[in-house]
Amino acid sequence: LDSSEMSDKAIERYERENEKLEPEFVKENFNDILQELISLETEIYREYEQKVIRQAPEKFLDKHYNEDDQYPNTQELIDDLKQIYENEDGFEKSFKEIFSTAFPLMDLISFSAYQARKTRVGHSLENHLENLLEKMGYNFDRQVMAGGAKIDLVVPSLEAFENNPDYSAFIACQTTLKDRFR
Repeated sequence: LDSSEMSDKAIERYERENEKLEPEFVKENFNDILQELISLETEIYREYEQKVIRQAPEKFLDKHYNEDDQYPNTQELIDDLKQIYENEDGFEKSFKEIFSTAFPLMDLISFSAYQARKTRVGHSLENHLENLLEKMGYNFDRQVMAGGAKIDLVVPSLEAFENNPDYSAFIACQTTLKDRFR
């Protein structure tokens, strides 16, 4: 699922568990709703992530094992694991060898999942802000260039900002302290 589909699923779950997101309710509870939507989306993402992680080894072996040289280091690692598995050294010794041999692969998968989470959360915040602004009936422009900078959201629009900046707002969707101080 892409980030907008995840956001839609979070809204569906929110409305199923709480109440429909009507304009006045959103205006009165904007921060709480936004936090809850991000939490719900994180839950949904982790559910999908666990499903993918459980299926990944089988899919990888089906697609890549002994088929091509696209991942030669991983291929070599899998060959080593197969050899350890086929040894008759007993469970404890085999388990220790398998674990230490597989660790680099697990580390790569873990880092990849971490990077995907970081990317997703940035898009998640932007999607939920857009959805809530739409539910309240506000106009806005997405991803515009203004003054040499890329702005995530401009309310009500870039044109309105250029004509009367006092009645407009720029929204930057930053999820980490590091991003906020760039």
